[in-house]
Amino acid sequence: MDNLAFINRVLELTNQERSRLGLSPLTLSPLLSQAAQTHSQNMALQDFFSHTGVDGSSPSDRARIVGYTSGAAENIAAGYTTPEAVVTGWMNSPGHRENILNPNYRTIGVGYHFLANDTGQVNWNHYWTQMFGFAADPMPMVSLQSMNAIQYGTEESDRLFGTPGHDTLFALGGDDTVQGGLGNDYINGMQGRDRLFGEAGNDTVRGGKGNDTVFGDDGNDWLCGDLDQDFVYGGNGDDILYGGKGNDWLEGGAGNDTLYGDLGSDTLIGGPGTDVYVLRVDLPDTIYYNDLEDYIGLTNGLTYSDLQIT
Repeated sequence: MDNLAFINRVLELTNQERSRLGLSPLTLSPLLSQAAQTHSQNMALQDFFSHTGVDGSSPSDRARIVGYTSGAAENIAAGYTTPEAVVTGWMNSPGHRENILNPNYRTIGVGYHFLANDTGQVNWNHYWTQMFGFAADPMPMVSLQSMNAIQYGTEESDRLFGTPGHDTLFALGGDDTVQGGLGNDYINGMQGRDRLFGEAGNDTVRGGKGNDTVFGDDGNDWLCGDLDQDFVYGGNGDDILYGGKGNDWLEGGAGNDTLYGDLGSDTLIGGPGTDVYVLRVDLPDTIYYNDLEDYIGLTNGLTYSDLQIT
């Protein structure tokens, strides 16, 4: 069973439990599904199991990041191999059961990530997230087969194309090429050496695990290489670029961009516009900046005396 089938089955089983008490069924939220899928992926790839992300984020924080502002609660689980098993596990836990049967919730996001080679400190292979909200997304709810759809690749090398709407695209495994097209899209390469293009619109693009190439293209984009050695290019617009973990190459392109080197020895190039470079203390980064327009910010105890400017 693939990710989309797992997600639909969790939704079905959750609504079956609610129907036994005469509660209204939950509708699937593309925005909460983005947040849930990203958290499941992060737990697997960043080696933790918690409602608090390694960046300190809460479920409500993660919901707001993707544009959902009506509050959020969260169930997580790990190690369960099927939707039936994970929903049974949640129903046998009072706190998780309370979320599933809360009559005030109207919408849900579901995320599932399988990591076959799970060799960290937290080794569960299967990572699950449910996120619950009080209201529908601020965009029209649509079916998975129409505009604004959630699309999944396979474990092979795929090509995914967005619609003119606001799409959510998960590439899964393999060396994939993903093009968001029009609209404000969310793209996640997940695993493999991927090429990800936000194209038109204000897009959110994450490379995931593997040496990825991430393009924001037009619009004010949020871009992250995530793990390994990535190339991240903002394109036109006022973009925010994160290298993530690894020795990354970040280019802002045209516009007033903010570039975060993050972990690793990174190269940061702002390009035309007034750009901000945010550096940390772990490994030396190289930046190419315009001293008449650009700014340098320092984090994690780094001071200007630590810089070598030529």
